[in-house]
Amino acid sequence: MEKKEDNRIIRSKRDLRGAFMELIKDQPFEKISVTDICKKAMINKMTFYKHYQDKYALLDDCIRAIAENIYLACVPDADIEKRINENPVDLFVDLLANAMTECYQRKEILLSLVYGNNTSLRFVVENCSKKIIEQLMKRLSQKYEFRYPISIITAFITGGFANVITECLIMPAFSIETLNSYSRTFFNDILDSKLITK
Repeated sequence: MEKKEDNRIIRSKRDLRGAFMELIKDQPFEKISVTDICKKAMINKMTFYKHYQDKYALLDDCIRAIAENIYLACVPDADIEKRINENPVDLFVDLLANAMTECYQRKEILLSLVYGNNTSLRFVVENCSKKIIEQLMKRLSQKYEFRYPISIITAFITGGFANVITECLIMPAFSIETLNSYSRTFFNDILDSKLITK
């Protein structure tokens, strides 16, 4: 019985997020009301308020869900151990390139959701990138000896990566292919230069 209730909650939240994301494609966030969202989702207001305090809480949940979906789409396949042993840098850059591609594929909805709030956009990009970078840095530490704590290197790389992607989503100056190429060269150069390795 409890599992059924959990499924209903999951379904209701999913429907509310879906309705909200449909609405935000056509009108600004400020103009969307809880009534509009409920009507579109075919869910009553009482159910909405069981799950969300207001439309801002729903917006936050949508942003978190998108960040999580981007991350899950970038999770490596079953041969990760083999790839780490063969060439961890290539794997690292491939995962970041996947994150970049996933962000670009969701560009329209990301830009609609953040309605000009670059901090929220950066949160989405940084959240998925950080998870990937943290995992890979731990794995790379088995092959390389780092000069600095992994947490510092992770924060540094994540911040730079998130800023570049955020800027390029807002004002595209480079193609996704060019950015992926730069990323590969950049990370290889960092490791070769001994900037972060001993």
